[in-house]
Amino acid sequence: SADDLKRGSGPRTTFEVSICAPESLVQ
Repeated sequence: SADDLKRGSGPRTTFEVSICAPESLVQ
């Protein structure tokens, strides 16, 4: 989720990544 990306913590589901920040997969 957006909050997860800001905190940089917690596992991200494929669904969250796909709707929030696909680029997080390559970061």
